[in-house]
Amino acid sequence: MTKFNKKTVDFQSMFLCSSNVQTNLALFALLKRNVGFLMIGLAIMVGFISCEKPGNGDPGNGNNGSSTKGTIVFRVNGEDLVAFEINADAKDVTVDWGDGIISNAPNRSDDKWSSYRHENSNISNYTITISGTGITSFVSDEYSYSFYSGDYGASVTFLDVSECASLQYLSLAADMGLLDVSKCTALTYLEILGKLSSLNVSKCTMLDTLLIDSYSRYHSEEDYGLNSLDVSECTKLTYLDVQSNSLNSLNVSKCTALTYLDVMSDELSSLDVSKCTALTYLSLFGYDNYGNLSSLDVSKCTELTYLHIGGNEFTASSLNALFGTLPTRIDSDNAVCYVYNNPGSSTCDRSIAENKGWSIKYRQDY
Repeated sequence: MTKFNKKTVDFQSMFLCSSNVQTNLALFALLKRNVGFLMIGLAIMVGFISCEKPGNGDPGNGNNGSSTKGTIVFRVNGEDLVAFEINADAKDVTVDWGDGIISNAPNRSDDKWSSYRHENSNISNYTITISGTGITSFVSDEYSYSFYSGDYGASVTFLDVSECASLQYLSLAADMGLLDVSKCTALTYLEILGKLSSLNVSKCTMLDTLLIDSYSRYHSEEDYGLNSLDVSECTKLTYLDVQSNSLNSLNVSKCTALTYLDVMSDELSSLDVSKCTALTYLSLFGYDNYGNLSSLDVSKCTELTYLHIGGNEFTASSLNALFGTLPTRIDSDNAVCYVYNNPGSSTCDRSIAENKGWSIKYRQDY
């Protein structure tokens, strides 16, 4: 409905934006009896039509960034197949493949996704540019291995999404190193499969889900990367899963909505979850049983029902101290804590946790 300034609204405006069809038709019938008022009647009818609410039949009707123009740029090293998908309702999409070929239509499309595929056999280093209106989702095709480095396909060495403010969903299978999505302020879902050494999500206040798995079979186990991660500004984050990495610093200090946190690292020695009061699932498994975590306080995590600290450096006394901070649970909560492969696993006082309704596990259940 059109909004008017109360200081300037007049009698004619009230009729022009009336949502009552019968009122406008009746008014027109009355006015047309007098030829002198015929043009006024026509103006009223036109005003009624123009003040109707926009229809919802077209998914790209200006909602969710669908009217925003955007550009995604990435650099590729290697002569091989590159494949990706974007949301099917994006408009006026053009893909410049960087080798003289420009695509204005996808290879295939359904009601959700448009798929683009191209094999460059002429040059080994080139830049691909995607432009269009309402690009809200971008997914690299991991099954073609196109975004992985090595012998399996072309290697994406750089991705720039700074000019795609409408982006909400981003999923990458790529060994890129650096990724900055701080200008994608509408982003709600981010998934990265592959080596990543630096990630900037500082302005992503709408982000709900973040998944990072630095392991791939295309590089060695010692080649993980991502030493630090700060998601403190992602205040709407509920799900954080960071696997196979070398994290020694993780900042979740403002993540009060976080319910799921899974970090598998052999470098993390401390973690403050005192502000993560909504946590129900917390896993800090030391990768390959070489974790460095030796203390933890979950006293503020009053919703917690799952805790995994296996493969770390907890002594018996530090485990007992941790048990003392566990929230009290009832049998129906099925609260469980995994403590295996810690120096104090066999000598800790498990009754401290059990008296609070927790089950202590000395091995992983499969």
